[in-house]
Amino acid sequence: QLGVVRRDQALRWLSPQQVQRRVDSRSWESLLPRVYRIEGTPRTWLQKLKALSLWAGRGYAFSYETAAALFKLDVKPEPLGLGSLLRGI
Repeated sequence: QLGVVRRDQALRWLSPQQVQRRVDSRSWESLLPRVYRIEGTPRTWLQKLKALSLWAGRGYAFSYETAAALFKLDVKPEPLGLGSLLRGI
């Protein structure tokens, strides 16, 4: 997953205390609420996208320049664009 993990995913194989220990020791960096980057993994644009998608969950998609950049169109993909697929949100 490009070196990022969502808390509920980690809890499938680690205890809450083990997760917290990794955060406290800075083995895992908190990027977004409940989303962590594993120390030592390369910091990339795709890693940022993966973290954002893990945080947003289902019902969201990358939009505008971010989506265009994923299709390798010649655009500047920052800031990251995220849009709701659900009406009224």
